[in-house]
Amino acid sequence: MGTVFAARHLGTAARCAVKAVPADDPEVTHRFLREAEALGRLDDHPGIVRVLGAGVAQGMAFLAMELVQGGTLKERLRAGPLPWREAALLGVELARALSHAHARGVVHRDLKPENVLFDAEGRAKIVDFGVARVEGALRLTATGAVLGTPAYMAPEQADGQAHQADPRTDVYGLGATLYHAMTGLPPFDPDLSGVALLKRILSEPPSRPTEVNPELPDEVDAVLYRALAKEPERRHASAADLAAALQQLARAEAQRPRRSSARPVAVVALAVAVVAAVVAFATRRGTPAPATTPVTEAPPVSEGPPATGPPPATEPVTEPPAASEPPAWFRDLVDRPPLPLPPGVSFSGVRFEYRGERDGAVLLYVPPATFDMGDPNIPKDAAPVHRVRITRGFFLQKTEVTIGRLDEFRRATGRPVPTRVVSIGKPRAEGTIASSAPVAERFQTLGDEHPAVLVTCEEAEAYAAWAGLRLPTEAEWELAARGTDGRWYPWGMGDPDGTLVNVADRSSVERKEDWEDPYPGQAPVGSFPRDRSPYGCLDLGGNVSELVADWFGPLGRGEETDPRGPDRGAQRVRKGASFNSYARSARAGYRATAGADGKAINLGFRCCVTAGE
Repeated sequence: MGTVFAARHLGTAARCAVKAVPADDPEVTHRFLREAEALGRLDDHPGIVRVLGAGVAQGMAFLAMELVQGGTLKERLRAGPLPWREAALLGVELARALSHAHARGVVHRDLKPENVLFDAEGRAKIVDFGVARVEGALRLTATGAVLGTPAYMAPEQADGQAHQADPRTDVYGLGATLYHAMTGLPPFDPDLSGVALLKRILSEPPSRPTEVNPELPDEVDAVLYRALAKEPERRHASAADLAAALQQLARAEAQRPRRSSARPVAVVALAVAVVAAVVAFATRRGTPAPATTPVTEAPPVSEGPPATGPPPATEPVTEPPAASEPPAWFRDLVDRPPLPLPPGVSFSGVRFEYRGERDGAVLLYVPPATFDMGDPNIPKDAAPVHRVRITRGFFLQKTEVTIGRLDEFRRATGRPVPTRVVSIGKPRAEGTIASSAPVAERFQTLGDEHPAVLVTCEEAEAYAAWAGLRLPTEAEWELAARGTDGRWYPWGMGDPDGTLVNVADRSSVERKEDWEDPYPGQAPVGSFPRDRSPYGCLDLGGNVSELVADWFGPLGRGEETDPRGPDRGAQRVRKGASFNSYARSARAGYRATAGADGKAINLGFRCCVTAGE
């Protein structure tokens, strides 16, 4: 519904998409603005297109959104089905995004390949919430109305009961979309007449995926047939449950050998007959067909919003490959780092993660990209917004360097190991926010997993060299924090709160924000999993600010390539907020100064290494 134009935001010069329709039909206008309302509830999730603004002007209803330029799933499927494991992992991404929407009272009701976009890094985003059911909003669908795209709609929609749609309706829609992605065809022939197509959706099962695409493993049938069950109560109970099943599906197939095409025909026929008998029996019993090989139970999938970028890396590989041998998940990546990996970097036993061999820290890959650096909404030193091109990918540590790892380096190099009891400041008067009345100073004892602070620039650079790494430039740090979609914070556009980031709230000694989290000072690294960047890095928004390689100076005003600060200066650049900062400091474009030696109670660091070196 509507025409989409590419545009630029007048204030920030960021590129965006503007969808517009004539505002002469009240119902169409209302439905159009309903999409803006739905997206407004969901704009902090990386798997859902982000809304920038909406309204009616000069006779047109408009919706401004982030510009996503990687094409649609529908376009990709014109060349045939996706590799099935790639499709399963895509399904995990989409199911997690849907779970986020469902938790906020939004049911999409029109999942299909056309409504799945890919950004420049290959990450999927769900779009077009024009027919979404929004909890608490005025109902736009009359009983008996058929709403959605017929080839992918759930039976309850085909039966005119779209107003009763719940999250299981989207489970069906995603199942139908993945059916198309794995087989190359939708579950039901879209060329049938409307009445014939709706009748099949209501009364007939689709062909088994393995019949349409014999290259699929048998386990696909069980997962997709359950998602496509006619009765909602027989489907996966939630999008999170479907994500877990898809996650299990991808992992189980990766751990078992594929069927050999060299088997005698009689043996193959017997195997097919046995599988068919098991499936038929299971179907009569009302349960999904079991896998032909044992499959371990998948861990539960969080209903909370994951970070943007690759799925949370929580799945150990059963038998980690040798460091020089890429694991299966590496071959499926859209943006792969060049091989060989840099010296001292190896594949870890966890998907999408690498390991620094010297210090054992987790590294994540940030591919080369062009992005908008800076932020006009924070102090003048961060402006103007300008285009920056990073020409070489790099690996960045997932969290700040911890005090446990820094003390290991100190002991290994004969440096003194200082006390772990540190001041976290003087509290303000009770009952006030940012009051000037001081109270007694407070202290914190740091554990191995707290970020290292009170570190000089010299010691940070020495640690990095010891680990075979370096400090990131300011531009590299900001790319890793915000990605390429113009977001303000590592997690998206949503304003900070006590669940997102560790800053100076009511639990802090500084009391600068009017909310509360469990940490008056530093938190152990990774304690705020929603403070997660598009590439999976944690704590770039807060906890402690971070030292980067650049000396402080004005940002460029034109397009730059691989920029660096001045060769020398009196102050270094620090990025991100800390436990005693205002929340606005958590914006990815925020920059401040650190003393020439860098030593501060709220300043830490993380390291990186260039890919291909």
